[in-house]
Amino acid sequence: MRKGSEKEKEPWEVIRDENDELIDEFSEFLREAKGLAERTVESHAFNLTMLNRYLAGYEPSTRFEEVTPGDIGFFMRDWYIRKTGADSETMYRMPVSLKKFFAFLSNEKGVDVPSEEIEEEINSGRELFEDRLREWWNPELTDGWWTA
Repeated sequence: MRKGSEKEKEPWEVIRDENDELIDEFSEFLREAKGLAERTVESHAFNLTMLNRYLAGYEPSTRFEEVTPGDIGFFMRDWYIRKTGADSETMYRMPVSLKKFFAFLSNEKGVDVPSEEIEEEINSGRELFEDRLREWWNPELTDGWWTA
């Protein structure tokens, strides 16, 4: 029996929460196994939280282990830039966060993700990601891709 204040979670909320748990595990891994500074860990966690919001916000919601290279490409080159107001540090750190996280899922958690294809998408899309961030900061340089 449910309490009056509790409600059954929507499917996208369940997926978001499961993904959040993996972000927490990844953050702990970065702290403990890799010895990264807290600020660095928080930056990586922020980037992955943004990926989780992107994945939870579209139908159907997607678990991290279901992510495709195409999902990563659109997230990097469009959604992330428009939703976060990314800065120059982000330009360099966000692709690194994605690479580290999907390597963690594959190597540490044994999750069957297309990590090589995702890394290839990140590497091939990095220049376009950086160009689009610069355009976002200076709209006079843009062709208007983000206004559509």
